[in-house]
Amino acid sequence: MAQGFSLMIFPEGTRSIDNSVKRFYKGAFFLAEEFKLDIIPVLIHGYSETSPKGDFMLYKSKTTVEILERITPNDSTFGENYTEKTKKINSYFRNKFAQLRKENEEPLYFQHHLFCSFTYKEQMVIDAVHHDFKENAIEYYQLNKYLSSKAKFYISPMISVN
Repeated sequence: MAQGFSLMIFPEGTRSIDNSVKRFYKGAFFLAEEFKLDIIPVLIHGYSETSPKGDFMLYKSKTTVEILERITPNDSTFGENYTEKTKKINSYFRNKFAQLRKENEEPLYFQHHLFCSFTYKEQMVIDAVHHDFKENAIEYYQLNKYLSSKAKFYISPMISVN
């Protein structure tokens, strides 16, 4: 840093699988306090669809990067020490990320991701999923807004065999 280099730390320590913000580790905030560094929170939305954790493929998807207000070392809005700042900035970050998700995740947002998960299924299953999604995308979107971020629901489309 004395030589002009920037320091970038991802305080979660890993990418999430489900597009949620996990707890922050204290190390980044300890370093910011110790060296009197500004913190510049950066939101990255959509990357879990572009490059899902554990997958080696890149998928067609939109990634949004939003840079939030700089937090200076003497700013006490988020607490007086790195322990308090870790928790309060994490909470602030989660709220801002939730807003960004609401702005970007319209009813068809996960369509490509969903359809890719059926790529190697039988054609009648693929057709049934496409039909079901076309008919019910708005309802699934509305339902998803009311579910907990940890909730999962499964859809089993009716497949008729002639």
